[in-house]
Amino acid sequence: MTRFTVIAISVTCMNNSVFAQIDSAYVAGIKGYISEIDSLIRAEPDFIVQGIAEGPINTTITANRSGHIDSSNYSGGFSIYTTQNRKGDTLYRINYNDNLLMYKVENYYYRSNQLVCATLTLEDWEDGPKHVVYKKEEYYQNQTGSNHQTDEIITNLLDDKYLWRVNLSLSDKGRAYLKQFLDKKSINF
Repeated sequence: MTRFTVIAISVTCMNNSVFAQIDSAYVAGIKGYISEIDSLIRAEPDFIVQGIAEGPINTTITANRSGHIDSSNYSGGFSIYTTQNRKGDTLYRINYNDNLLMYKVENYYYRSNQLVCATLTLEDWEDGPKHVVYKKEEYYQNQTGSNHQTDEIITNLLDDKYLWRVNLSLSDKGRAYLKQFLDKKSINF
């Protein structure tokens, strides 16, 4: 029985390391693709088109702090940059930015009109140079949203009052943007 247990554990460990290598190769390939897309966007070739939507954000945030309810009004702005091919049938990237309380950047990358990566960064610019307070990267392999790898960095600067800024499903939001794009609707946040 002991020999069987050792063999079973060895096979399981070997399979996990094989799967981890496949995931790592897949994520490395997606990171290379993202780098290419970002380089093309900076180069602004004729076959890529960028659209922009901007607007104000006005919201009331209610939070329970130390047993009492705190309700405050906040204002800011947002922008959404859509990068696609000139024909308008292939989406490459959506970049969402807003400055409500902290500076938030979301990037959604698409390959063959399928979501392959989503990133979210929350930065504090109030006290001098920017500080990354929160960063998350997710990589997806197929339409069902199989999550290959998630990297998340949370610093001690992420106060509880900002958690609502990062508690969202990046895959759901990225797929909603894709659906709007494919339905030829304007991208909204």
